[in-house]
Order: sequence, then structure tokens, then C-alpha cells
Amino acid sequence: MTKPAAWSNFCAKCTQLTNRLFVLALSVSALFAMPAGAQSPPTITKAFSSATVSKNQSVTMTFTITNPNPATDLTNVAFNDDLPSGLIIANPDSLNQDGCVTGTITPSTHNINLTGATVIANGGTCSFFVDVLAVAGGTQVNTTGTVSSAEGGTGGTATASVDVLLADLTIAKTHSGNFQRGQVGAVYTITVSNNGGADSDAPVTVTDTLPAGLTATSISGTGWTCSTPPTLSCTRPDVVAAGASFDPITLTVNVAATAPSSVTNTATVSGGGESNTSNDTATDPTTIVPESDLTITKTHTGSFQPAQVGATYSITVRNVGPGSTTGTVQVVDSPPSSLTATAITGTGWTCDLPTLTCTRSDVLPPGGSYPAITLTVNVAAGTSGTIANIATVSGGGEINTANDTATDQTHVGAPVQITATGPTNLQVPRGGSTSTILQVDAAGGIGAITFACGGAPPGVTCSFNPASESQLSAQVTMTVTASAGAVSIFPTGIGKAPSVYVVVLLLVGVGAVVRKKVRRLRLQWALSLGILALLLVLAIAGCGRGGSSLPPTGTFPISVTGTSASGASGSTTVNLTVL
Repeated sequence: MTKPAAWSNFCAKCTQLTNRLFVLALSVSALFAMPAGAQSPPTITKAFSSATVSKNQSVTMTFTITNPNPATDLTNVAFNDDLPSGLIIANPDSLNQDGCVTGTITPSTHNINLTGATVIANGGTCSFFVDVLAVAGGTQVNTTGTVSSAEGGTGGTATASVDVLLADLTIAKTHSGNFQRGQVGAVYTITVSNNGGADSDAPVTVTDTLPAGLTATSISGTGWTCSTPPTLSCTRPDVVAAGASFDPITLTVNVAATAPSSVTNTATVSGGGESNTSNDTATDPTTIVPESDLTITKTHTGSFQPAQVGATYSITVRNVGPGSTTGTVQVVDSPPSSLTATAITGTGWTCDLPTLTCTRSDVLPPGGSYPAITLTVNVAAGTSGTIANIATVSGGGEINTANDTATDQTHVGAPVQITATGPTNLQVPRGGSTSTILQVDAAGGIGAITFACGGAPPGVTCSFNPASESQLSAQVTMTVTASAGAVSIFPTGIGKAPSVYVVVLLLVGVGAVVRKKVRRLRLQWALSLGILALLLVLAIAGCGRGGSSLPPTGTFPISVTGTSASGASGSTTVNLTVL
């Protein structure tokens, strides 16, 4: 039976549609039947939680793996990461993860890796993070190995970096003011600071190098262990935090009298784990000025009197050195017990009456003098003779203390006073001598004093050493001598011829006898003999008449007088016993 034409057309169209559906089915089947190697590989990123970290501090390191495929999970995802030498995983327990399905993360000190992970499709991620410790300074660059998966094959790597900050030790050296030649105990201060981004982590050492002209006497500082000079080194093992400083080091030196006008002291710091050594040295230029030399004078006018009220002294301080004074200058007065101070003042001076001390700190240039200090005193009743008032200056940076004391000898009472400080009861045998000491006190400006004694018996004489004295206060030795006396060859007296005539007659008789026996001698020899005889007689006569008599025995008061060139005089009495 023959089919109608309409049916034939309908069948043809159905066949055509069926073929097209088959082709579409094959296409869809082919699409879902694509092999795994055709999927995209996973991607990996890496980051640190901070761009910087201090040495010996931790920073978090994060890895993130992403599946770019919209419908296919990636399985057996893996990668390996070797850390740079400046980073280590010191705490594996800090490891944590997010979104990782299955898989094993294995950390070690210098490495971390991932194996067997599954990352789901359509942007799924697997992240994990772990803390790493910075153990070395500088920029630490970390690049992972390639990431891979069973479906997507091998992917790329990830790189991240972190700057590890170190300690940066600096040193400063300072002093105050100028030093002086000959100064004892001048001081330098040395300070070590940490200007870096991390705490120090190793022992720190400071060394100092002194220039010629300076000699170290001590070096010390809290927390520092320092050597004994002349080696100048200090160390400490503890940490100085970033931005902080260690306790300062004090270096004490003496300045030579021959030191140059300028010196430079150098100190160096090392250690602490720092890497920047460009700021590890400090130099301290120091000016050395010439030293001052203070002198003091103390004066008064005229003589004081017993029981006098309001007597005054003037005290003046001068600088005779080549340099100006530094620091405080102090004057102290030490009066004798016979003087009572009632006031002490001076322009620019700060004075304390109970201690008789005056001070000031203003600079006194070379050749200059401070305003005088006036000391007012009362004189005790009964005071006489010469008393000594003493004043002393100190400070000012001077080194010569040999001229720092002034003594003002002050005469109290009568212009001339003589006192026997040696024996006042003297004994002398005939032909002997004895002596005593006289204290002579005189007012100023009365001229030289000469000495004499009165009341001595015949045959007793006095002498003085020195024979005159011009000082305010002096000691004189008085020597008393008793003559041994002298006797004539022939005695004289009433009813007796003088011895000279007896001798002449005797010689004339002898001459007559001789003449008879020597008539044959020439006349000139006889005349010569006569002249010689006459000279002998005269010599004997002179010796007999010039001799002194023996001094009488007994006790005699001797008055000793001293008289000045201006006519002022004083005296004392000693007793002399002639034995």
C-alpha cells in the first residue's frame, strides 16, 4: 500500500529532527566525557602578617590555595616551602588551617609542606598559617615550590618577603665645661642607646681611648662590669630595648699640667646583635684652659689695744695664674682665741659669721682680684704682744696650694714689749757666761730696735744676738759674761813705790853691772840694750795698770731695755747671781 505524500514528509522531518538530537546528545556526552588533564591547576599565594618584624620576634606566615575550575574539585593538592635562613618555625603548635578538605600539613624548623589536600570547585580555597621566628636581620624573601593537583597538574609559585629589624647601638660621650691643666677628677659621661627596631641580643662592650694629657683614675656604671685603668673597657650581657638606653658610664680623669689646649676623647660601642656599625664611635673634643692660681693677703692698720672693740682686718683674694677660676672659691679665717669676730662681709661674697667662711662662684680672670672681705673683731682684755690671724683660700680650679694661706702678725699694746721667755734667774761664775731668750714685740713703723742692759756689777757685760731687730715679733739671745779679772806684777799701795819705778831702778842697777863687764863693747850696743830695757818696763807697767778687777759676788737685778729708732722703748728685768 502506498503511503500518502503528507505522511512521507512528516517522516522525513522526524528523521531529520532525530538526527539533530543525536548529534546534540553526542556533543553533550563528549563535553561531560572530557579527560581530567584538561582542568586548570590550582593557584597559590603567600603573605606575612606584617611587613617588618624585630629580630627574635614572630610574624605569621599564611598560604592560600585556590581552585579556579567552576565544576571540578581538585584533589591531591600539594606544594613545598623552604624558609629562608633568617626565618624558622620555632612553634609548630601555632599551625592552623581554614577550608582545607583532608590533606596533611607538615611543619619543620626550616620547611613546611602540604600533601593530599582537596580544594572544592568554583573558587574554593585551602588556607593555613603558622608563626615564624625572625633569627637574622635584613629582608627575608620566601618563594614556595610549585603547587600541583591530580586534576589540574602543576601550577605556579608564591613569593613574599618580610624585613627583619635589628638593634642599632649608638654611643654618646659628653663632659661639662672646660677642663683645666692640673685638674683632678674631671668627668666624662658615656651613654649607649638603641636606635634600632629590635632589642639588643648579645653582650655589649664599650671601650674608651684617652688622648695624651689625660690619665684615667676610675670608670664605672650601674649594670656595667668595667676594667681597672689604664685599660678602659666596660661590658654587660643584658638587653637594651629598642628606643631605650643603658645606664651611663662615668669616666674620671686627671688633667696633666702640660696638657695641650685641646684634646679629643674617643669611645666605641660594639656587640648587641647590631649590623650598622657606622654610628658606633663618639668623639668628645675638650678644651683645656690654663689653671688659675689663687693667693690671699690679710692686712690691718696700726696696732690693736687690749679690750679694743671693732678692730678690722682686710682679706683680699687674687688670681696670679695664667687661667681664669672655675667653680666655687672659699675663704676661711682662723683668728686666735684673743680675738672675737663680730662681723665678716664683702661685696659679692656670701659669708657665714659662725664659721668665718665666705664663698663665691663668679669667674676671676688672670691678674684680677675679688672685692676685699672685711673682718671685724674685738680684742680680749689683757692681750699683749704679737698675735697671728690666719686666712686661707681654696677652690677656683687652682692646683697650686702652696700660696693659699696668709698670716697677719698683729701687735697689741705698747709699741715695744720685751719679755724673757728663757730663764729670768741667771747664774754666772767669774770667768764664765750665761744666756737667756728675750721675746721682742714691736709695733709696725717704729724702726729698728737696739738693746742694752743696766745695773750690772763691775766686770759683768751684756751682748745681744742679733744686736738690733726690725720685725714685729722676734727672739733675741742675751749673753751675760763675768770677767775673770787681772793682777799687776808688783802690788801698789800706801808706803810702797809704784811697781814701774821699782822695775826701772832694778834694771838700772843691772845695767850698771853689765856696763862694767862690757866696757869693751861699742857704745851703740849699750844704748840699744838700754832702749830695750825701757820698752820692757813700759810694757809691764801698762799690763799691770790696764787689768780689770774681779766682779763682786752676789745677786743683781739687770734691766734689759730695747729702744726703737723713733724713740719708743720697753724693758724687762732678769736677776743675775755672780758666783
